[in-house]
Amino acid sequence: MTDYDVVIVGGSFAGLTVANQLCGHRVLVIDRKPIGSGQTSACGTMLRVLNHWGLAEAVLQVHDRITLHTNSGILEFPTKYSWCTFNYAHLCEELLVRSEAEFLKTSVQGYDGERVVTSDGSFRAHCVVDASGWRAILTSDKESNS
Repeated sequence: MTDYDVVIVGGSFAGLTVANQLCGHRVLVIDRKPIGSGQTSACGTMLRVLNHWGLAEAVLQVHDRITLHTNSGILEFPTKYSWCTFNYAHLCEELLVRSEAEFLKTSVQGYDGERVVTSDGSFRAHCVVDASGWRAILTSDKESNS
């Protein structure tokens, strides 16, 4: 079993953002898919976020309002800040490189209170982050019902 400072389950934008903030610590990011694949949501944020990170090359479009397309029509909201859509794969790959985290492509089977258990072994950390989104991989039925 290998010990880390932090184990992050979920190599999406959220998990990689956490890893990026923890640069300098021993971090393991685990996901069942390659980094940058498996986009599960629209990829947008404030333009100033990507500029702050020096990732302007990932920007695809810039918008001065938020537009929602619904069954009953289009709703537009002007905003104080510019928003952008971005190349998800490029952004995720760059965040992983910058974080200096290790990456393991494997399936997470659970968390026993001490270790993240995967199909490739168990990993212990001082802190475990579940960035697996709506799947909430680390929450068992038993825990969610209590």
